[in-house]
Amino acid sequence: MKVSKLPFEILEQIAYNLSSKESLSCALTCKGWRYPFQKALWKNIQVYTYQGVQKFIQSIKASQGVSTSYHLAVDSLHIRPLCYKPDISDIDFSVLFKYLQNVKSLDLGNISYDYIYTNIKRSDKIWKSLESLKIQYGAVSETGPVKNFVEFINTCSMLQELEILQQGPGFLIEFSVDDFDNMHQNLQNLSSIKAGIYLAFDLSAKLSAIPNTAPAFTVTSLDINSKQYKSQTRNWNNWNPLWLYYFGYKYPNLRSLKLEATDTWDNVRYLDQRQSIISLFQSNPKAFQHLEVFDFTTDRYFASSDLVLWELLCALRVPLKHLALDARQSGVFDMSYAMNVDKILQSFSETLESLSLTGFIYTDNEQNISLELSYHCPFLTNLCISGSMVILNLDNLLNKYESLKQLKFCGGQLVTTSNTTTEDSKQQQKQHGLQILTLGVCSIAAEIFNYLSFRCRGMKHMTLNILWVQGFMCGENGCILLDMAHTFLKTLHIGQVRYGASNREYFAEHDIGLTLLSQLNSASLSDKTNEREEKIDPKYPIVARHSIDWLYTYGTFGNIGEYGQKTIKLSKKEADTALEYYQNFQSNTISSTLKEGSSYDEDTPEIGWKYELYKGHAEFIFGNVESIPVVCTPSDGVWRYPFQKALWRNIRIYTYRRLQKIVDNIKASQNISTSYPLLVRSLRTYHISYKPDIPEMQFSDLFKCLSNLKYLDLGDKSHNDIYTDITRSYKIWKSLESLKVQYSANTEIPPEKSLLEFINECSMLQKLEIRKQRSGSRMESSVDDFDNLHQNLRNLSSLKAGIYLSPDFSATLDTIPNTAPAFANKNEFGSLNRNNWNSLWLYYFGYKYPNLRSLKLDATDIDSDLIDSGQRQKIISLFQFNPNAFQHLKTFSITTNKYFESSDLILWELLCAFRVPLKHLTLDATDDGRIDDTHTMNVNRILKFFSETLESLSVTGFSYGENSHDSTIEFFSYCPFLTNLCISGCDMLLNIDNLLDKCVSLKQLEFCGGEMFVNSEMVAEDSNQQPSQQHGLETLTLDDCFVSAEVFNYLFCSCRSLKHMTLNTMMIDGSICEKTGCLLLDMSHTFLKTLEISQVQYNLLNQVENDGTPCSLTLLSQLDDTSLSNGRKASEKTEKDSNYPIAAYHNIMWLYTFEVRLYTDKYGLNTTNLSKSEIDIALEYYKDFQSNKINLNLYIDISHDGEDLRIGWKYELNKGYGKWIFGKIESTPVICEQKDLEFQETSCIIPLF
Repeated sequence: MKVSKLPFEILEQIAYNLSSKESLSCALTCKGWRYPFQKALWKNIQVYTYQGVQKFIQSIKASQGVSTSYHLAVDSLHIRPLCYKPDISDIDFSVLFKYLQNVKSLDLGNISYDYIYTNIKRSDKIWKSLESLKIQYGAVSETGPVKNFVEFINTCSMLQELEILQQGPGFLIEFSVDDFDNMHQNLQNLSSIKAGIYLAFDLSAKLSAIPNTAPAFTVTSLDINSKQYKSQTRNWNNWNPLWLYYFGYKYPNLRSLKLEATDTWDNVRYLDQRQSIISLFQSNPKAFQHLEVFDFTTDRYFASSDLVLWELLCALRVPLKHLALDARQSGVFDMSYAMNVDKILQSFSETLESLSLTGFIYTDNEQNISLELSYHCPFLTNLCISGSMVILNLDNLLNKYESLKQLKFCGGQLVTTSNTTTEDSKQQQKQHGLQILTLGVCSIAAEIFNYLSFRCRGMKHMTLNILWVQGFMCGENGCILLDMAHTFLKTLHIGQVRYGASNREYFAEHDIGLTLLSQLNSASLSDKTNEREEKIDPKYPIVARHSIDWLYTYGTFGNIGEYGQKTIKLSKKEADTALEYYQNFQSNTISSTLKEGSSYDEDTPEIGWKYELYKGHAEFIFGNVESIPVVCTPSDGVWRYPFQKALWRNIRIYTYRRLQKIVDNIKASQNISTSYPLLVRSLRTYHISYKPDIPEMQFSDLFKCLSNLKYLDLGDKSHNDIYTDITRSYKIWKSLESLKVQYSANTEIPPEKSLLEFINECSMLQKLEIRKQRSGSRMESSVDDFDNLHQNLRNLSSLKAGIYLSPDFSATLDTIPNTAPAFANKNEFGSLNRNNWNSLWLYYFGYKYPNLRSLKLDATDIDSDLIDSGQRQKIISLFQFNPNAFQHLKTFSITTNKYFESSDLILWELLCAFRVPLKHLTLDATDDGRIDDTHTMNVNRILKFFSETLESLSVTGFSYGENSHDSTIEFFSYCPFLTNLCISGCDMLLNIDNLLDKCVSLKQLEFCGGEMFVNSEMVAEDSNQQPSQQHGLETLTLDDCFVSAEVFNYLFCSCRSLKHMTLNTMMIDGSICEKTGCLLLDMSHTFLKTLEISQVQYNLLNQVENDGTPCSLTLLSQLDDTSLSNGRKASEKTEKDSNYPIAAYHNIMWLYTFEVRLYTDKYGLNTTNLSKSEIDIALEYYKDFQSNKINLNLYIDISHDGEDLRIGWKYELNKGYGKWIFGKIESTPVICEQKDLEFQETSCIIPLF
């Protein structure tokens, strides 16, 4: 049969399956095809404009006089958003509804029902044929039902699907139980309802009749957004969960139920009310037995609606497949109670396919916020967990839910167990079928991306929006690698991602905002114009890496108080600049041209990437990305408000311009619904460039609006600049819980007492820090001042102050035992510059602070005379008068330059005598760097008194030993809990093996100003033998001391857990190898994470021809031949060591220490690393050390340029060098800062020549 001969019915079915454009082409083909294809075009009519409505009406009128009535073919009519004109009410809608008799689906867009529903038109046949209706109504000025609207809906007797939308601000139509019953009595075929209405709150009159209501068996889907009043600036609502009781009877065949009841009043259901509701729920055990989808959004979830889930759905074992709960209020999470995810999974484990929880916290335990999922759900394919401060274990999740295809996690930290990111463990992990991953507003370690890529190789779609990623930064190219080489994506959405380097100290200003997206294979992206130059990565020598895009994330501050982040793509020229910079990252970082941000304009933050190159960048490496990556905008999704709230929560001000911008934004936000100033909890000001008008105008505007501020740090701003008669009444002073403030010191008179008056206004303070501004006299505080302070600040728990504690106790000594106690737990005081210290303050503190946990005192520059024996005995008697003093003290720190004259009795006659349960003790007696050698400090006595509690001990600036003839520190007391020990002084001897034997739990050791040695029998042991007992020491700091080479050999055998080491200003004794000129320091069992080293020299015992001058060259190397984690190949040399014939060692860097003149007879030591060409010279020299040593040109320093001391290493090659061999060093070794030798008389370093 020819195509032209096809029957009309077949052509009609073909037409219904074609697009409008294709049907139009077919209608123009021939007369036989004209009608069936035109009929298909008339089947679904969509009108978008005012002119389109008029044209459509004219077409209907014209078709009345022809045989073919196309208007009867119209099955669906959609009038989309219409541009209203003043005469919209004059449009003859009667023509439409009179002749469109067969319309099944009607969508009136934003045309309100009262434009079309009049007495004349109610009889039109369209209302009898409609099966689907989407209609709007205009909100009204008063609450209550609208009879005409319900009457209009009831006219459409054949309706199956109904959607009701609200238009404009005002009250929504109120529906009661009677309205629902009346509607279903007229609409017998109704199966789906979606409505924006207000569900009447009062159901008391109908409760008894609900069990007898006529069921609507046809209804399978119900979607209601209940709100009482709605406008652009404010909403309010009142929600009654008893509507679920009604729905349970009314809709026995309900499959899908979606409810939204937000902006509700705070109507908490009391216990008796809750029990009444639960009883009603339980009275209908057959309710919702066919329900598969339940979606509930409410901002008072735990106030009145949590019982819907637990006492109705879970109790009745409803067979839910899809469950979604959202408890946010304008983006703010409900933190009143924790959501029990495990209980949900347990209740619906046999049916649940998708679960979405948003706006909750997930644990009540503040110490452990991890979310561990225990119950197995074999059918769960879609999971969304969104909340606040939740930790989700990824491998636990993937192991439990093997069918999971889509995961969304927002608002917390994504982690894995420590042993799942290693190569061996990844090989044992079972592959998972996860396909879609969305991460938002959360922190994550870089290693997890590699874990995801390895285990979830079927992943096709990924969204990363507002993330904090922490990972190891390569020192050579400044890159944090995010390896996803096994991931082949179809789509990637990414934005607002920032990074932190785990191998360097974190500061907020070090946040990294640059991201490089690349793929391993060289297939072109769909957008070929974005291709970058290919390069070979040393970790992937076979496959070329293909750069896709460079992204930059920076902070923005909007015009109405919206503070957030924005991500942009760099242009090709900008990307080339970044690539060139990172090809030589180490040298470029030193350059001040790119590192210094002085020319950075805050008004154009998008160009800030130029001044942040020195921070480094992160690189995502994918297997492939099919489509062009999409940059997420800050307003994407529902995270805009909570993220802005988090940004407003902590405000930092660095410049006058930023202060002005924040004030302007606060003013602008007063007239919008979201009052951002009310969100501010913390405000810090730093180094503001002052202008004359700041004190009166700027700060007053700030404090007037920040009524919920909890934390205030005024930086270097004096309290006098902000505290005036006008501002004293602001609410901020009544809400503050933490305050850091400065006072202006005066060189002639003490500071004003207005500071105490200002502080006393902050009645809710819990933490207080007082600092002095610039030089001058400190504020003097007496016992009465402290009593007055605590009388006004009843909640004060922590006090840190730079003040002068008055030494005169003559008038108050008798009243101290009767002082009102203040139950603070942490105090810290500092009194400096021409000080006069009285130990009786401890007598007062013992009575005043009975619950004190931490006490730190700084009383230096004391110029008082030595107290006589009578005065000492009086002070001791007063101490002993209060045996309950400091019984809760855990931390005590005192810094004083005349320790043995006035303060030693605090330790022995107070803390030791009362057996205070100290855990942390710090004593510092240094005076401008000099030690107090009037007496020796008895460390063993300290350890004996506090052996059962002490965890950390730091003693600095003393001489040690049992007597003046023997300065050896021997440990006799066993301290099982001591984990941190610092001993600093002069001319002391420390037996390291004795120390480690007595302090078995020691994790951190710092030793400065003496000699460290080990017993001779310990040195004689074979270094390759496993010692009988390993010690857990992890951190070692040696400074300004002598150490023999054998000590390091002992440490590498006994302390194989050592992870961090600092070596600064040291002299190491040892013998060099005559053949190689090398003093070997063997630490091959030591695998360090960090190494800081500088000013290390070597005293070569077997080189008498050197006239005692030390050797200053150091070689750092590691045994294994893998590249350092930063990719550094400093010397590109790998050699075999005779002591290790199997394993090769890898040279890291060469160091040279030399003396420099700082200024005017002040000398210091400096250490530098040799360049590659200099390293080659040194290596060549030491290959034939014996013969080169005889060469006079290298040995005699006649040609040594005295001005350029850095090149002196060339003339010291003949002395030999110290060679350190480590097992491995993860990060690049750091050269410590230069150290001067001003107090060389107390230094243990041999004078330099």
